[in-house]
Amino acid sequence: MLAAGVLVSGWLILRESGARGGLTPQQECGLVTGGFGFFAVLGFFQELNPTRTDNPAGMSLVGASTLLLLYYMWKRAANVAAAVPHPDFAVAMAGGGAVTSAGSLYG
Repeated sequence: MLAAGVLVSGWLILRESGARGGLTPQQECGLVTGGFGFFAVLGFFQELNPTRTDNPAGMSLVGASTLLLLYYMWKRAANVAAAVPHPDFAVAMAGGGAVTSAGSLYG
């Protein structure tokens, strides 16, 4: 059941991204942040769980540092995305065509 969920999720991501690197750096970062962020937040609740048999001391500190790292990673992806021009704009700047009002910079 888990394998089917992973396969369906991967298929949906490939279909939506065009299967050729169609994800922006922010979208790629969002996929990674979603997975790691879930477990980072879960660490806070695991440390507060009084029924755990092992010693979860420090899980909230690890979760907080993970969330901080994910925040910096997200900011870096936003800076990279701002520095990379849209493919249509890059083609127009290279002389391959003009950017018109119908297909303006990001449209």
